[in-house]
Amino acid sequence: MGRPKEVADLILAGKTPTQVAADLGVTLVSVEGYLHRAVGEGLLRRSDIYFSIPLEQRASDHTLKQWFSDPQLALGDMYEDIRRIELGLHGKIREALVQGLVDCQPKALVDQFQSLGLLLTVAFPGLREILTKP
Repeated sequence: MGRPKEVADLILAGKTPTQVAADLGVTLVSVEGYLHRAVGEGLLRRSDIYFSIPLEQRASDHTLKQWFSDPQLALGDMYEDIRRIELGLHGKIREALVQGLVDCQPKALVDQFQSLGLLLTVAFPGLREILTKP
């Protein structure tokens, strides 16, 4: 197991970069380098680093302050998660429509999506009104 993997595992276990440096007997600069490599190798994401550290420790950890001076830096890769969810949802809906599994009448669409457990009123405010307009 290489150092980037070892550092990634410790971060995912909730250790701060400062604690990781102390545990491994290396400098904080080395840990930062390993974290950058771990992110680049796909071992963890920037948001994994940010959210695996308890809230009260985030404010005092020098490395986190430096890396995430703007909160959007920590959350950026989460937008990719949302994109994947949306694409998957759209694909499933399209597949159901193409296979004729869904009645294409607007009222029937709302009823069928609700029966699938999709909370349209929460996920897509106003969609019920749009689909059921005469």
